[in-house]
Amino acid sequence: MDREIIVNFNEEEIRIAVLEKEKPVEFFIERREEKKIVGNIYKGIIKNILPGIQSVFVDIGLGRNAYLDFSNIKETDRKKLVLGKEILVQITKEAIGTKGVKVTNIISLPGRYLVYMPDSKKTGVSQLITDKKERTRLRGIMEKLLSANDGCIIRTEAEGSSINDLKRESRFLTNLWKSITTRYGIFSAPALIHKDLGLIFKIVRDMLSLNVDLFLIDSRKEYEDVLEFVGLVLPHLKKKISLYQNKTPLFEKYNLEKEIKKLIKARVNLPSGGYIIIQETEALCAIDVNTGRFVGKKNPEETALAVNLEAAAAVARQVRLRNIGGIIIIDFVSMRYRKNNEKIISALGKNMKEDKAKIKIVPVSSLGLIAMTRERKRESIMNVLCDTCSCCGGTGMVISIKTISMEIKKEIIKMAKTPGIIGVMVSLSSPVADYFSGEKIKKLEEKTGRKIKIKSDFKMHIEDYRISPWI
Repeated sequence: MDREIIVNFNEEEIRIAVLEKEKPVEFFIERREEKKIVGNIYKGIIKNILPGIQSVFVDIGLGRNAYLDFSNIKETDRKKLVLGKEILVQITKEAIGTKGVKVTNIISLPGRYLVYMPDSKKTGVSQLITDKKERTRLRGIMEKLLSANDGCIIRTEAEGSSINDLKRESRFLTNLWKSITTRYGIFSAPALIHKDLGLIFKIVRDMLSLNVDLFLIDSRKEYEDVLEFVGLVLPHLKKKISLYQNKTPLFEKYNLEKEIKKLIKARVNLPSGGYIIIQETEALCAIDVNTGRFVGKKNPEETALAVNLEAAAAVARQVRLRNIGGIIIIDFVSMRYRKNNEKIISALGKNMKEDKAKIKIVPVSSLGLIAMTRERKRESIMNVLCDTCSCCGGTGMVISIKTISMEIKKEIIKMAKTPGIIGVMVSLSSPVADYFSGEKIKKLEEKTGRKIKIKSDFKMHIEDYRISPWI
C-alpha cells in the first residue's frame, strides 16, 4: 500500500493528513489552545447518582460534571457508589456541543502492541489477526506476562511480534499503572492523575508501521522529538521519518489545503455526474444520494445501482475524512431488487474496512434507508473548522425578505398611530429597503396618513430593522 503521513506544524495548530495512493483518507487537526483530553485519567468525586438512567455524574475539575454510565463501572465498584466518594475515571469522549465529557471507570492504557487493562482479568485479540495459531501464540504469551488479575487487548500491530517486544511493552505499561495508582493516593480530588500522549505521538504509536512509506514533518524541533520517541519505541522505523525543508508550504505541496476546504461543503460530486449531500447535526448525520445529471444507458435500476455503488465508496471515504460519528442515515437511490440492495451493503462494508473506528451497518429498511453507527471519540472536522452561523443560528436558513417586510409593515402601521408625529423613520438592510421602494411606500403613506422615510443600511443584517417616530 502507498501510504504517507504528512505533518504540518505552525504556531496555532497541528495538522496531520494520512494519504493512501496519494489521496487523503484521514485528517487530524489540533488547535494549540484547545487541549485534547481523551485518554486522560482523573481522580474525581461522585456528585450525582441517577439509577433511573443508569448513570453517575462525576466532578473531575473541568467545570461541567463528567458522565459515567453504569456499564462503564467495574462490577466491584458498582456496589460502592456513594455521593461524595472518590473514583478513578478515564475520559473516553470529548465534550461535544452541549454534552459534557464521557468517562469510564474501566481504565485502559494503550501501547503499540497492547492495550493494558488492569483488574480486567481478560485477554482479547484483535479480530484483524485472523491466523488461529498466531492468535493462540499471542494470547499464551500475554497470559504468562500479566498477573492473573490483569488483562489486555492484543492489537493488530502485535501480529508477528517477538516475546521480547511484548515483554518490554507490558513492563512499561504495568509500571505506568503503578505510578498512576501512587499519584491517586497522593492527590486530592478533583485532579488530573495521568495525561495521555499528544496528537503527534499518538499518530506515531498507532499508525507508523512498515506499511507507511513516509512520515514527513515540516518542523525541525518536532522532527527531532519524533525521531527521539521513535528511537525509543520503534527504532527500526526511524528511516521512515523525514524533515520537509522546501519553500513551498507542505500542505500546498500535497494539494491538501484545497482538500480541507472541500470538507466543509455539503455537496460531494461523484464521477458519473451524481452527487451526495452530507448534513451533520449534533448526534446524527443524514447523507442523501442523488443521480444528478447521470441518466445511464440501460434502465432506471441499472442507473440507480451505478450511482449507489459510487456513493458507497464516497460515503465511506467522507465519514472517515470528516470524522463523522454517531448515527449515520444514508438515503441511497431507490432500487427494486433485493440483490442490488445487498450489493450496496456489501460495497459499503468493503469500503469501510480500512476505517479503524468501530462501525456497525444496519441493512436496508422498508423506506430504503441504510443506517450505520460509527465510533466518535473527538469532534468532527466540521465542528473543528466551523462555528455556528451568527445569522441563521445553525439552521441554514434566514427569514425571507417578504416575511420580514410584512413584519416591518405591521410595526410601521402601529408606530404611525402615535399622536403628534409627522411620520415614521425606518432603517433597513439594503435588500429589504429595495423591497419597500416605490409604490409600496406610497400605498403605506396613504393608508396611515403619515410620511414614511426609508433609510438603507448595507451593514444591517436582513432580519434587523429600526423604527422611530419622525417628529
